[in-house]
Amino acid sequence: MSTTSKNNTKRELQYQFIDGAELIDRYEPGGYHPIQIGDALGPGSRYLIIHKLGFGGYSTSWLAQDRENDQRLVAIKIAAAAPQATNSINDEERILRRLQSAQVDLPGKLYATRKLIDGFSLDGPNGTHRCLVMEPGRASVHDSREASYWLLFQPEVARSVAAQLIHAVQFLHSQNVVHGGTYAAFLSHQDPPHFIDGRELTQFVRLAFGECTFPPTFMHLVY
Repeated sequence: MSTTSKNNTKRELQYQFIDGAELIDRYEPGGYHPIQIGDALGPGSRYLIIHKLGFGGYSTSWLAQDRENDQRLVAIKIAAAAPQATNSINDEERILRRLQSAQVDLPGKLYATRKLIDGFSLDGPNGTHRCLVMEPGRASVHDSREASYWLLFQPEVARSVAAQLIHAVQFLHSQNVVHGGTYAAFLSHQDPPHFIDGRELTQFVRLAFGECTFPPTFMHLVY
């Protein structure tokens, strides 16, 4: 991060680089909003930050507790304050709301997006940041595959992920929405709902996967 002195010259702030973390230079006017564990965000300080999830080209993501909904865990995406970042997250919010309200009977609606819970704007030292509150995802398909012993999925799991991806893309196309990159790193696992297609989850598991000791997770596209 650089600062400007009275003679209008920049003084470079030295810091130790941390692999896998965003550059501190991005915390500047128009950039990221500084967040600390324990911060409370949103209307009425509703969301309590408890963990960092990651960062992207124009936003950071945080795990929080919803203090108005039984301490439910949520993910908060906080856009940078630059106009390009604001425009991007506004487009994302518009598309998510459109997909969430779509009145269609397609199985891909279950897989296409995580639920958008809330949206609010946050004023900070670097500007105004648009924030989206969503259901938290789990590991990406890429990371879960890389964590396996043979760097591969079992055939049944691979077929399930492929089928869900096809259904998700079909739903998006039915709403005239195109995903920019359906790569494994952009697909996340999500806890399944209690009911699917009118059948209880345990029955669905038996129908789709046979007898197993744990329920499968469902793939969601990450925007």
